[in-house]
Amino acid sequence: AAHADRDGPFPIPIVPLQKAMVADVDQALITLLTAVGLMLLIGCANVTNLYLARSTERLRELAVRAALGAGRARLARQLLTESIALGLLGGAAGVVLSLGLVRALVTFFPGELPRAAEVAVDGRVLAFSLILSVVTAAVFGLVPTLGFRDHDSHRAIKAGGLVDGRDRGRLRSALVIAEVALALILLVGSGLLFHSFLQVIRVDPGFDPHGLVMARLQLGDQYRPERRLAFATAAIERIKAMPGVLDAAAGVAGPMASTGRGRCCWGHDKVRREDGTVVEGRIMLHPVGPRYFETIGARLRGAGFTVGERYASPHPTVITATLASRLFGDHDPIGQQIWVGENAYLVRGVVTGLHQWGLDQDEGTELFLPYQAFGGEFDRLNLVVRTSAEPTGLVPAIRQAIWDLDPALPADDVSSVESLIQTSLAGPRFYSSLMGSFAGLALILAAAGTYASMLYSVRQRKREMGIRIALGAGAGTISRMVVGQAGRLAVAGLLIGGLGAAALAKALGGFLYGVVPGDPAAFGVAAAVLVVSVLVAAYLPARRAAGADPLQAIRSD
Repeated sequence: AAHADRDGPFPIPIVPLQKAMVADVDQALITLLTAVGLMLLIGCANVTNLYLARSTERLRELAVRAALGAGRARLARQLLTESIALGLLGGAAGVVLSLGLVRALVTFFPGELPRAAEVAVDGRVLAFSLILSVVTAAVFGLVPTLGFRDHDSHRAIKAGGLVDGRDRGRLRSALVIAEVALALILLVGSGLLFHSFLQVIRVDPGFDPHGLVMARLQLGDQYRPERRLAFATAAIERIKAMPGVLDAAAGVAGPMASTGRGRCCWGHDKVRREDGTVVEGRIMLHPVGPRYFETIGARLRGAGFTVGERYASPHPTVITATLASRLFGDHDPIGQQIWVGENAYLVRGVVTGLHQWGLDQDEGTELFLPYQAFGGEFDRLNLVVRTSAEPTGLVPAIRQAIWDLDPALPADDVSSVESLIQTSLAGPRFYSSLMGSFAGLALILAAAGTYASMLYSVRQRKREMGIRIALGAGAGTISRMVVGQAGRLAVAGLLIGGLGAAALAKALGGFLYGVVPGDPAAFGVAAAVLVVSVLVAAYLPARRAAGADPLQAIRSD
């Protein structure tokens, strides 16, 4: 039988070793690194807001020190010492937590991460964490000194604290806007990945995985093509004779045998119809044995392969519905003849909706060939077994049947197809969960930052609000004033964060299935959740301001 690729050279991609090792995982890691960077920025903004809120309790102290001759440099050194100490304590606590979290992440990380076993908290990570903690604490711990002037000391002591300058007020507002914007980016990214995961798990695989077991074997160099064909035939006969086995088949391809973007087995760029029309596009050819489609429970229209078709001319073939649509449109492809290179094939059947490379991989333009004619060229062999019993209970018997034929052949890769499907979902589930965790933490930090900023603002405007209440303003008016201020900041953050979220959504396009990057539901839900969180966080200091005693508020200034 002629090789399916005998008509010309088969293209072999050449890529750097690093790219070959990390494959598409580098994109996922870059995305996670971006999420971590956004979390760091939100944390920095939050720390600054908390420092500003905390400084309201120490304004008189700082003002007194300034009045007694302490310059801005001395005040800065004091705050710097305190912030570095807090940064070191926080960094140490973070390192302790990371030791356990890294082990957990490595344990639950999907198997495609290269060299996952070597991931650990080493000296470089500790040094980086230490430097980052100290620098972050030092830089953002000095923010409360911004806008401080020596001539403000008298006013600060008289007012009971440092006068809230315009620069500091703008800084507080900018920090809230930044936190909201960054949190929106993470919430949108998390929402897109979660929606995509929901879409994936709802996909009909196009075959019945229940009660299906698959053994993935590698027939080494000691197996010549004829021996490979004989081994496959003998293995199928032995397995079919087992109690509880309903059917069995062999193939180079197999359901969920190679998930992701990898494909088996031959590839061509053109196929020709009987009338001479050439259809271009990547087409994959897979050798499978008799009753393969019946065994996996695929939706097959027409007929599959039978025993004894090794030398049939033209070779029978089964094509996917996608390829049939491209080749013949609305016409019935069964009985039609096609050419791939110089080889002729007679379309015997059409299989529909087969997602055998992963639930997130659409049915491709694929063509199935008789295993007895072409399977001997491959050292890969997949045995699919349909059983009426518990699939995992059949695994030892399948292994023993393989070892009865060749005791030296590794047979450790035998598992139920349902477990393979779950394994293929491990990556989307992990990334969705991790991004969801980042988004949840970002939401909490944004709410905390808003609370600190509004609390700071309420304390600075205590006299103003006391006068308003004394003049007849009700509690609702005061609450709406504070909450409205937070709402305006949230809207500004949403407008800015929307641009960043759109960019992140575009970058996540390669990880999404059944979801467009501009999914309005993800953007709408993220914005709504964020606005509600910000308003709730602002309501707490607003209620406190509305319940203040106006006489005490006026006297405090």
